[in-house]
Amino acid sequence: MRPDRDGGFSLIEVLVAFSILSLSLPVILAVFSNALRASARAAQYELATQLADSKLTELSVARGLELEDMAGTYAERYEWQATVRQPDWWMPDATLAQASTPYEITVRVSWSELGRERSVVLTTLRLLAAP
Repeated sequence: MRPDRDGGFSLIEVLVAFSILSLSLPVILAVFSNALRASARAAQYELATQLADSKLTELSVARGLELEDMAGTYAERYEWQATVRQPDWWMPDATLAQASTPYEITVRVSWSELGRERSVVLTTLRLLAAP
């Protein structure tokens, strides 16, 4: 006959459970840490893309475009550079009346994260009526 047991865990069962927990907990924490870093990086890319799109829109609606390079900062963390130029493929034809002139607008927003340079580049074409 066996004596009655109280239905609790034996010392071996508790030690095995703690061993499994101690082996799996660092892995679980690393996964959550990587997920948080990836989420923060995605938020930074999203903000940089919104800033670049905003600057691109601002330049696109300008009445007159000058062929130039511009630069500035957003919130002391993000730096932007904008370039307005004529596309490489465009060849003005003096014999034909040009109805419009294409301009290529490129905006680059960059920032530093953990010692690495990150950036987002957006480009668009805009046609301006010939004078």
